[in-house]
Amino acid sequence: MEFPRTLKVSGTDSPNLQIKETDNGIVLSGTDFLLLNVLAETLNFKYTFHLPRDNGRYGIQDQYGNWTGVTGMVARGEVDMAVIYMIMTEQRAEVVDYTTPYSVMDKTFATDIPDLMPKYLEFIYPFQPEIWSIIFFLFVVPKILREMKFLKKLIPNILSELWNRKSYEKSTNSLVQRIFKGSWLIAEILLKYSYSSVLLSFLTVQRRQKGIRNMEDLAEAVENGQYKCYVPKGSVDMDYFFTSDIEKYKSIGKAVRRNKWFFEGNAFKDKTLGQNVAITGSRMALGILFGKPPFSTLFISDDSFGIWNVAIMVKKNFCCKSRLDTMVLRAISAGLYEKFIHDEAFRTQYRVFKKFSLREAVKPLTLEDLFSIFLVLSVLLFMSIAIFLLELCYHHRQRKENRDNSLHF
Repeated sequence: MEFPRTLKVSGTDSPNLQIKETDNGIVLSGTDFLLLNVLAETLNFKYTFHLPRDNGRYGIQDQYGNWTGVTGMVARGEVDMAVIYMIMTEQRAEVVDYTTPYSVMDKTFATDIPDLMPKYLEFIYPFQPEIWSIIFFLFVVPKILREMKFLKKLIPNILSELWNRKSYEKSTNSLVQRIFKGSWLIAEILLKYSYSSVLLSFLTVQRRQKGIRNMEDLAEAVENGQYKCYVPKGSVDMDYFFTSDIEKYKSIGKAVRRNKWFFEGNAFKDKTLGQNVAITGSRMALGILFGKPPFSTLFISDDSFGIWNVAIMVKKNFCCKSRLDTMVLRAISAGLYEKFIHDEAFRTQYRVFKKFSLREAVKPLTLEDLFSIFLVLSVLLFMSIAIFLLELCYHHRQRKENRDNSLHF
């Protein structure tokens, strides 16, 4: 059977199919538009483009079981096909047909890039908490117990005897004590120098706060009311969350449905999402809109909540589906669709790079960066003075007690 000379095609505004309505008609662009043109050229057909009349976008089932959006138009035979980056589902397959898959959709989420970490926290990050605990008990506690005499009454007798200065001085000249003290001093010096060198690195390249890293973090933040999670309108994301067997995903779906957290098309393109806001979408589409990590304008999570095949949607009993399948296979085998994706992502990366300069990327340390260092130094000096005054008070009290005892006798 000869392939039709004219087809009716539908779609909706998305990162892969960008639609602009002008006075002269509809202007299309994006990766799926390029794929549609390749198919039209190879199969020698022309097409007219039709937007869905309702606001269902990709298409979901309403409360009466009717399909909305692009899926509804194809299911009712109002258009012949829909070339849009949309996943294949069992529910949609009951009312429409699909061609051979031409891509895979990896669903994830994105948030604004976390804020910079406060400078004063940089002092604890060179070492892990376990290392800090070891340093404290091996280097700090012994000095406190040995030097601060007034603490002897507050600690167990065993520790008091262990770090008693008199018993320590008697065994100072032994070989075991020399080895112990020498290794202790070497370890202390190595720790000081390694900490200082690593600290400078942390001050030069400032770290960012943890933020929302994976789906578990997102679900917990949504449950606690700390984050809003927006999903594309007309997509299956909300229903997937709501009907999921994973309780954390189900809590996200309930929150989305209850608060009606939806967004349309490229609503967030070239914008920040806002504090405590996350959006879901395909990893590829997010990369096209915001750039690929680590040079994206948003934080795109490495975690995924689903992977589906993507195919062209055609109406039931479409006359030439086998020929369309063949052309789709040839296009993806030649790497055309991958090239379209990389070209779009490159344009985004170039737009992002233009906003930055090399001078902004590398900055010298300023007085503001070192302010926290001097602040901590001041606090430690104040603590040293306080300890010195306590020692003086203790020594003065001991002398007074000894004087009183001598007078008494």
